[in-house]
Amino acid sequence: MKTALHEKGNEIDLDDWVSSWLTKSGVNELSAKADRNREDGSFNISVVQSLPRYGDPVYHEQVLDILIYDEKCQPLLFENVRILPQEETPKVITGIKKPPQAILINANNKGYCRVIFNAESKAFFLKNLSEIKDDINRCNVWRILCDNMKIGNISGEELINCVCEHIIPETEEYTLPVVLSTVQWVLRYKFQRDTRLLDLQAKLFDSFFKKLSYCKTKSMEILILSEMLSIMSVDMDDTAKDWLKHKQIKTPNGKVINLEKPQRY
Repeated sequence: MKTALHEKGNEIDLDDWVSSWLTKSGVNELSAKADRNREDGSFNISVVQSLPRYGDPVYHEQVLDILIYDEKCQPLLFENVRILPQEETPKVITGIKKPPQAILINANNKGYCRVIFNAESKAFFLKNLSEIKDDINRCNVWRILCDNMKIGNISGEELINCVCEHIIPETEEYTLPVVLSTVQWVLRYKFQRDTRLLDLQAKLFDSFFKKLSYCKTKSMEILILSEMLSIMSVDMDDTAKDWLKHKQIKTPNGKVINLEKPQRY
Protein backbone atom coordinates (compact mmCIF):
# COMPACT_ATOMS: atom_id res chain seq x y z
CA MET A 1 0.00 0.00 0.00
CA LYS A 2 2.84 2.36 0.85
CA THR A 3 4.45 1.61 -2.51
CA ALA A 4 1.20 2.34 -4.36
CA LEU A 5 0.77 5.67 -2.57
CA HIS A 6 4.39 6.59 -3.29
CA GLU A 7 3.96 5.82 -6.99
CA LYS A 8 0.93 8.13 -7.08
CA GLY A 9 2.92 10.90 -5.44
CA ASN A 10 1.04 10.74 -2.12
CA GLU A 11 3.47 10.93 0.77
CA ILE A 12 1.10 9.63 3.44
CA ASP A 13 2.37 8.14 6.69
CA LEU A 14 0.41 4.95 7.26
CA ASP A 15 2.07 4.00 10.54
CA ASP A 16 -0.72 5.42 12.72
CA TRP A 17 -3.39 3.79 10.56
CA VAL A 18 -1.62 0.41 10.65
CA SER A 19 -1.15 0.67 14.41
CA SER A 20 -4.82 1.52 14.97
CA TRP A 21 -6.56 -0.80 12.52
CA LEU A 22 -4.26 -3.73 11.79
CA THR A 23 -2.67 -4.42 15.17
CA LYS A 24 -5.71 -3.89 17.40
CA SER A 25 -8.86 -6.02 17.72
CA GLY A 26 -12.44 -5.20 18.55
CA VAL A 27 -15.33 -3.22 17.07
CA ASN A 28 -16.11 0.24 18.41
CA GLU A 29 -19.69 1.27 19.10
CA LEU A 30 -20.99 4.54 17.67
CA SER A 31 -24.15 6.38 18.68
CA ALA A 32 -25.51 9.79 17.74
CA LYS A 33 -26.92 12.63 19.78
CA ALA A 34 -28.63 15.82 18.64
CA ASP A 35 -28.36 19.14 20.45
CA ARG A 36 -30.33 22.30 19.74
CA ASN A 37 -28.47 25.54 19.05
CA ARG A 38 -29.80 28.19 21.41
CA GLU A 39 -28.98 31.02 19.02
CA ASP A 40 -30.92 30.01 15.90
CA GLY A 41 -32.84 26.90 16.97
CA SER A 42 -31.04 24.60 14.53
CA PHE A 43 -29.70 21.18 15.49
CA ASN A 44 -26.14 19.85 15.68
CA ILE A 45 -25.24 16.17 15.50
CA SER A 46 -22.38 14.67 17.49
CA VAL A 47 -21.10 11.09 17.47
CA VAL A 48 -20.20 9.26 20.68
CA GLN A 49 -17.71 6.40 20.39
CA SER A 50 -17.46 3.61 22.94
CA LEU A 51 -14.53 1.28 23.36
CA PRO A 52 -14.98 -2.27 22.04
CA ARG A 53 -16.81 -4.67 24.35
CA TYR A 54 -14.29 -7.33 23.40
CA GLY A 55 -10.82 -6.42 22.20
CA ASP A 56 -8.31 -3.65 22.67
CA PRO A 57 -9.39 -0.38 24.35
CA VAL A 58 -8.68 1.82 21.33
CA TYR A 59 -10.69 4.58 19.66
CA HIS A 60 -10.59 4.56 15.85
CA GLU A 61 -10.62 7.33 13.29
CA GLN A 62 -12.68 6.70 10.20
CA VAL A 63 -14.78 8.34 7.52
CA LEU A 64 -18.39 7.26 7.00
CA ASP A 65 -21.82 8.47 5.86
CA ILE A 66 -24.69 9.61 8.08
CA LEU A 67 -28.39 9.73 7.18
CA ILE A 68 -30.91 11.91 8.99
CA TYR A 69 -34.64 11.19 8.62
CA ASP A 70 -37.47 13.66 9.12
CA GLU A 71 -41.02 12.95 10.30
CA LYS A 72 -42.02 11.85 6.76
CA CYS A 73 -39.10 9.41 6.58
CA GLN A 74 -37.36 11.60 4.01
CA PRO A 75 -33.57 11.08 4.17
CA LEU A 76 -30.86 13.72 4.25
CA LEU A 77 -27.44 12.26 3.44
CA PHE A 78 -24.11 13.58 4.74
CA GLU A 79 -21.18 11.88 3.06
CA ASN A 80 -17.62 11.36 4.26
CA VAL A 81 -18.11 12.46 7.86
CA ARG A 82 -14.86 12.11 9.79
CA ILE A 83 -15.06 10.42 13.20
CA LEU A 84 -12.09 11.27 15.39
CA PRO A 85 -10.27 8.69 17.58
CA GLN A 86 -11.80 9.97 20.81
CA GLU A 87 -14.87 9.46 22.99
CA GLU A 88 -16.95 12.14 21.29
CA THR A 89 -16.66 13.86 17.93
CA PRO A 90 -18.69 17.03 18.43
CA LYS A 91 -20.78 18.76 15.79
CA VAL A 92 -20.00 16.47 12.87
CA ILE A 93 -23.15 17.94 11.29
CA THR A 94 -24.44 21.42 12.04
CA GLY A 95 -27.31 23.69 11.06
CA ILE A 96 -30.10 21.11 10.69
CA LYS A 97 -33.29 23.15 10.46
CA LYS A 98 -35.83 20.46 11.39
CA PRO A 99 -35.53 18.28 14.49
CA PRO A 100 -34.09 14.91 13.37
CA GLN A 101 -36.49 12.03 13.95
CA ALA A 102 -33.82 9.36 13.45
CA ILE A 103 -30.09 9.21 12.75
CA LEU A 104 -28.42 6.36 10.89
CA ILE A 105 -24.68 6.30 11.47
CA ASN A 106 -22.64 4.38 8.91
CA ALA A 107 -25.25 4.76 6.19
CA ASN A 108 -24.39 2.83 3.02
CA ASN A 109 -22.26 0.59 5.27
CA LYS A 110 -19.00 2.32 4.36
CA GLY A 111 -17.40 2.27 7.79
CA TYR A 112 -16.44 -0.41 10.31
CA CYS A 113 -18.32 -0.11 13.59
CA ARG A 114 -21.26 -1.32 15.65
CA VAL A 115 -24.12 1.18 15.54
CA ILE A 116 -26.18 1.77 18.67
CA PHE A 117 -29.51 3.52 18.11
CA ASN A 118 -30.45 6.27 20.53
CA ALA A 119 -33.99 6.19 21.98
CA GLU A 120 -35.49 8.43 19.30
CA SER A 121 -33.92 6.56 16.39
CA LYS A 122 -34.90 3.20 17.85
CA ALA A 123 -38.55 4.20 18.21
CA PHE A 124 -38.63 5.75 14.72
CA PHE A 125 -37.11 2.78 12.91
CA LEU A 126 -39.25 0.24 14.76
CA LYS A 127 -42.32 2.13 13.59
CA ASN A 128 -41.28 3.24 10.09
CA LEU A 129 -38.80 0.64 8.84
CA SER A 130 -40.74 -0.36 5.73
CA GLU A 131 -41.05 3.32 4.74
CA ILE A 132 -37.32 3.48 3.99
CA LYS A 133 -37.19 3.21 0.20
CA ASP A 134 -33.43 2.77 -0.12
CA ASP A 135 -32.83 -1.00 -0.12
CA ILE A 136 -29.25 -0.82 1.17
CA ASN A 137 -30.04 1.32 4.19
CA ARG A 138 -33.34 -0.41 4.96
CA CYS A 139 -31.47 -3.71 5.13
CA ASN A 140 -28.79 -1.96 7.17
CA VAL A 141 -31.44 -0.87 9.69
CA TRP A 142 -32.85 -4.43 9.84
CA ARG A 143 -29.38 -5.72 10.70
CA ILE A 144 -28.76 -3.03 13.34
CA LEU A 145 -32.12 -3.65 15.00
CA CYS A 146 -31.35 -7.37 15.24
CA ASP A 147 -27.92 -6.63 16.68
CA ASN A 148 -29.25 -4.02 19.13
CA MET A 149 -31.75 -6.58 20.40
CA LYS A 150 -29.00 -9.07 21.21
CA ILE A 151 -27.09 -6.51 23.28
CA GLY A 152 -30.20 -5.41 25.16
CA ASN A 153 -30.90 -2.05 23.51
CA ILE A 154 -34.17 -3.41 22.05
CA SER A 155 -36.47 -5.94 23.68
CA GLY A 156 -37.32 -9.24 22.05
CA GLU A 157 -41.00 -8.34 21.94
CA GLU A 158 -40.23 -5.00 20.25
CA LEU A 159 -38.28 -6.81 17.56
CA ILE A 160 -41.02 -9.38 16.98
CA ASN A 161 -43.65 -6.65 16.69
CA CYS A 162 -41.39 -4.88 14.19
CA VAL A 163 -41.03 -8.06 12.13
CA CYS A 164 -44.79 -8.64 12.13
CA GLU A 165 -45.43 -5.10 10.94
CA HIS A 166 -42.68 -4.69 8.35
CA ILE A 167 -41.78 -8.14 6.99
CA ILE A 168 -44.70 -8.32 4.54
CA PRO A 169 -43.53 -5.56 2.13
CA GLU A 170 -39.84 -6.48 2.45
CA THR A 171 -38.43 -7.35 -0.98
CA GLU A 172 -34.74 -7.94 -0.26
CA GLU A 173 -34.34 -11.68 0.07
CA TYR A 174 -30.77 -11.73 1.29
CA THR A 175 -31.62 -9.86 4.50
CA LEU A 176 -34.46 -12.21 5.49
CA PRO A 177 -32.23 -15.01 6.88
CA VAL A 178 -30.68 -12.52 9.32
CA VAL A 179 -34.10 -11.39 10.49
CA LEU A 180 -35.62 -14.85 10.68
CA SER A 181 -32.68 -16.39 12.53
CA THR A 182 -32.91 -13.55 15.06
CA VAL A 183 -36.63 -14.25 15.51
CA GLN A 184 -35.79 -17.89 16.26
CA TRP A 185 -33.16 -16.74 18.76
CA VAL A 186 -35.70 -14.49 20.50
CA LEU A 187 -38.32 -17.23 20.74
CA ARG A 188 -35.81 -19.76 22.02
CA TYR A 189 -33.90 -17.69 24.55
CA LYS A 190 -36.26 -14.86 25.52
CA PHE A 191 -39.66 -16.57 25.60
CA GLN A 192 -38.99 -20.28 26.03
CA ARG A 193 -40.87 -20.43 29.35
CA ASP A 194 -42.91 -17.28 28.88
CA THR A 195 -46.70 -17.41 28.85
CA ARG A 196 -46.67 -15.05 25.85
CA LEU A 197 -44.82 -17.54 23.63
CA LEU A 198 -47.89 -19.06 21.96
CA ASP A 199 -49.40 -15.63 21.28
CA LEU A 200 -46.17 -14.38 19.72
CA GLN A 201 -45.84 -17.52 17.61
CA ALA A 202 -49.42 -17.11 16.37
CA LYS A 203 -48.81 -13.45 15.56
CA LEU A 204 -45.67 -14.29 13.62
CA PHE A 205 -47.39 -17.15 11.83
CA ASP A 206 -50.17 -14.84 10.61
CA SER A 207 -47.65 -12.28 9.34
CA PHE A 208 -45.58 -14.92 7.54
CA PHE A 209 -48.75 -16.38 6.02
CA LYS A 210 -49.60 -12.95 4.60
CA LYS A 211 -45.99 -12.58 3.47
CA LEU A 212 -46.37 -15.69 1.29
CA SER A 213 -48.81 -13.71 -0.86
CA TYR A 214 -46.08 -11.26 -1.80
CA CYS A 215 -43.05 -13.52 -2.25
CA LYS A 216 -41.70 -12.93 -5.74
CA THR A 217 -39.37 -15.94 -5.90
CA LYS A 218 -39.67 -19.62 -5.10
CA SER A 219 -36.66 -19.42 -2.79
CA MET A 220 -38.34 -16.70 -0.72
CA GLU A 221 -41.51 -18.79 -0.50
CA ILE A 222 -39.51 -21.76 0.79
CA LEU A 223 -37.68 -19.56 3.30
CA ILE A 224 -40.90 -18.13 4.73
CA LEU A 225 -42.73 -21.47 4.65
CA SER A 226 -39.87 -23.15 6.54
CA GLU A 227 -40.07 -20.44 9.18
CA MET A 228 -43.84 -20.90 9.48
CA LEU A 229 -43.47 -24.63 10.02
CA SER A 230 -40.76 -24.12 12.64
CA ILE A 231 -42.96 -21.89 14.81
CA MET A 232 -46.19 -23.87 14.43
CA SER A 233 -47.71 -24.81 17.76
CA VAL A 234 -49.56 -28.08 18.38
CA ASP A 235 -52.96 -26.51 17.79
CA MET A 236 -51.85 -25.59 14.24
CA ASP A 237 -51.20 -29.20 13.18
CA ASP A 238 -54.48 -29.42 11.27
CA THR A 239 -53.39 -26.50 9.08
CA ALA A 240 -50.20 -28.28 8.04
CA LYS A 241 -52.08 -31.55 7.45
CA ASP A 242 -54.57 -29.74 5.24
CA TRP A 243 -51.72 -28.28 3.15
CA LEU A 244 -50.19 -31.72 2.79
CA LYS A 245 -53.50 -33.33 1.88
CA HIS A 246 -54.27 -30.87 -0.92
CA LYS A 247 -50.59 -30.46 -1.93
CA GLN A 248 -51.02 -26.71 -2.01
CA ILE A 249 -51.29 -23.58 0.12
CA LYS A 250 -53.87 -20.89 -0.48
CA THR A 251 -52.70 -17.53 0.83
CA PRO A 252 -55.04 -14.83 2.19
CA ASN A 253 -55.08 -12.92 -1.12
CA GLY A 254 -55.97 -16.03 -3.15
CA LYS A 255 -52.47 -16.93 -4.35
CA VAL A 256 -51.99 -20.69 -4.70
CA ILE A 257 -48.63 -22.25 -3.93
CA ASN A 258 -48.36 -25.80 -5.23
CA LEU A 259 -46.18 -27.92 -2.96
CA GLU A 260 -43.65 -30.01 -4.83
CA LYS A 261 -42.35 -33.26 -3.40
CA PRO A 262 -39.33 -31.77 -1.54
CA GLN A 263 -41.59 -29.13 0.04
CA ARG A 264 -44.18 -31.68 1.12
CA TYR A 265 -41.41 -33.72 2.72
